[in-house]
Formats: sequence, structure tokens, C-alpha cells
Amino acid sequence: MVRKLSTDPRSAGVRAGAGGEDGSRPRRAGDGKAPGPARRPFSASPQEKSMRSLFSLFFLAFLGIAALPTPASADPITVDGYAITYLPQQISATPTAFAYDWGDVDFHSQVWESGNDQQGWQVDLSIAILRGPRLSSAANVNSFWREYTKGDDQPWRPIPIRVHGKPGFRSGDRIVWLDQPGIAPTVNLDLTRFGAGELLPTARGLRQLPD
Repeated sequence: MVRKLSTDPRSAGVRAGAGGEDGSRPRRAGDGKAPGPARRPFSASPQEKSMRSLFSLFFLAFLGIAALPTPASADPITVDGYAITYLPQQISATPTAFAYDWGDVDFHSQVWESGNDQQGWQVDLSIAILRGPRLSSAANVNSFWREYTKGDDQPWRPIPIRVHGKPGFRSGDRIVWLDQPGIAPTVNLDLTRFGAGELLPTARGLRQLPD
């Protein structure tokens, strides 16, 4: 469900947008069986020891691969024709979709929040697709974003970057880039809760769906 807003959610009041004591098996007393011949301790051959070590390495490698961050899901969340294929590992809440326009530019976003109604909500992650004719070049995207963020607590101080080879900018906790003339995706991540190293991978995980 998409929440349609007539204005920017920042000014519209939108909230911030799971045996024995030694551990051995106890014996039965008086089972009537005579003790058998003593068994020699098992000693593995060098070849067997080598095979065991190799198996252990493969097993540990598998565990390491399993612990690596994974894509968002097999059926990723989408936003305005784009698939979100990567999310920071700690984000698990279901996002809320928003749609609004500002300065002749349409915004469609997915927003992940944490908190509650009593103590308030805060935005953990926001991923949005901006569409509008004024976003015709990287320079125009930068100019629009400077205008859009005017008066914010964090001033817009862009550093040029590239996402999928496309020109864009990073400032603080946000990345915005020109994917194609008229379309500018943007990603905003709470760096106080998530590592700064998660911002660019999240941006790179946003991929346009085929027509």
C-alpha cells in the first residue's frame, strides 16, 4: 500500500518520512555381560588425518559463506520500477511506501522505520526514485537536491561519486545519482545505527527492472 502525500513528508507530519554427572551415558548395573578384550586406541593414518583436515576447512569455509550478508530477498522489494536487492543486515522491519511531489519532481519511496507510537519513530533507511524533466543532467540533480535540502540540519555538501558507472553525489548519510535523464534514485541511511560502509552497497543494490 502506498501512502499518497500532497507535500514533502518532512513537512507533512509523517513519522520520521525475531547420563552421568560427567555427561556420559549411565551404565546399567548387573547387566551380566563379561568384559570383552581390551581394544587398542584408534590411530588415524596420515592420509586419513589429511582428509579430515581438508573436510574441516571446507566446512568452515561453508559456514563463513553462510554468514556473509545476503541480498534483500529472493523476491526483492520494489520501488517505482526498481528492485532493492541489498539491505544492511540489521534491517528487518517491513517498509512503508510513500508517494509525493516537490518542485515538479515526483517521489516514490520505501522507508524503513524503528520505534513506536509512544516514544516516536525514526527513519533507518529511505530509498526513493525521483522523476521529473528538471532532472536532465547530473548538474541539475545536484542543483535540485541543494534546493530540496535547503534549511535542513545537515547541509548539502556533495562529493562526486559513481553508481553503476552513472554520475552522482554523496553528502553525509545520502547518495543521489542520475540513472538516466529524468530519473534520479537516492538512498539515505542512518549512519548512527548502521556502518557508513553500508551506504554505497545499498545504493548499488538498487537495479532497474526490465520493461
